[in-house]
Amino acid sequence: QANARGDLLWFKEFADEWGFRGDAPGRLHTLFTMMWIHDPLGGVLPLHILTNMWALLVFGPQVEDALGHVWYAVYYLAGGVFANLALWGMLSLAHVNQSLPTVGASGAVMAVLGMFAVRFYSTPVTSLFLFIPGVRLPAAVLLALYIGLADIRPGLLETFVNRSAAGVAHWAHIGGFMG
Repeated sequence: QANARGDLLWFKEFADEWGFRGDAPGRLHTLFTMMWIHDPLGGVLPLHILTNMWALLVFGPQVEDALGHVWYAVYYLAGGVFANLALWGMLSLAHVNQSLPTVGASGAVMAVLGMFAVRFYSTPVTSLFLFIPGVRLPAAVLLALYIGLADIRPGLLETFVNRSAAGVAHWAHIGGFMG
């Protein structure tokens, strides 16, 4: 009897076809298709999707109201593409193997958070910060601290110290946020 991981090995072939791979940048369609795929083998899939959905629920409506429905969709997709190009660029700069496909929408979601930080920079956001509940900070400060602690520091360590691209695509998050 196959275990759950063995039953999901089909995903590797699927991700190789539809996920973005830095070693095959000519497959431009994967800059878009990868945003609609999440890795069921990662072990944290439900948490990853829940946090993406939570971020879109909290920050997305204001950005959509500011941009309008069509431009919001265009911006979301462009943010995902920019995120992938940033990941590819940083990993290329560090000479990191990019044969593993990148999948997920986090870069596009981070683009929405980046737009929120720019458009609604002074809006106070109440959040859990450094395990202290109820901290109220301006959106730009909270999101800058988040991107710094959750992505810039670990991205630098993974890419330039460990020479790895496996796991979380920190540079895609940063690229989406900056885009």
